[in-house]
Amino acid sequence: MQIHCDWTAGVLRLLPKGGTYGDPYIWSASVVRTGDTIIIMGVASMPENPHVVRTAMRAWCLEQGIRTVCWERYGDGGKRVEEHAV
Repeated sequence: MQIHCDWTAGVLRLLPKGGTYGDPYIWSASVVRTGDTIIIMGVASMPENPHVVRTAMRAWCLEQGIRTVCWERYGDGGKRVEEHAV
């Protein structure tokens, strides 16, 4: 018997240019992956210019083979999901 695990959850961190794992980061979020779709939740502090996150996310998603990004947002007593093609 043996066990195989496909990891499906992680933490995304946006680092300054030239940054590496362990360095201070600008933005972070929890992420769950199912096939070519990720669900982003638990976002910690959006930078002043959210386009920085969007641009970095798009490049990273393309490298990872991700085609769809869903953002889970909670507010006004309910959950809202926004879905975007990469």
